[in-house]
Amino acid sequence: DIKTWSYKINKKIAVNYLQQLLADYLDRYELEWLPFEVATSGNVKPHNITEDKITEDIKTGFQIQLAEALLQDEAALIKLAKPKIPSNAFDKARQRFQIFFNHINR
Repeated sequence: DIKTWSYKINKKIAVNYLQQLLADYLDRYELEWLPFEVATSGNVKPHNITEDKITEDIKTGFQIQLAEALLQDEAALIKLAKPKIPSNAFDKARQRFQIFFNHINR
């Protein structure tokens, strides 16, 4: 099932997003595992939760959701790289993936 989306993102937001994304990938002490599909399609969807509804239980549930998905990932590169789930995975997923949901050109 292939879907097509278009986005309208102003240049300043796009540049800031890309700077943070590149900083996360280039300044690494250990590989982090935070794939888009897993982080945005599980029971806990950080990009859909408003700031006033976020609790530590929700953040913990997201960590558990990611840990279970990582255990199920059979990809050879994942087994070789042994990535870690970031301790701030919920906050990082919100920051990293909200742009795709907040700027859809409908």
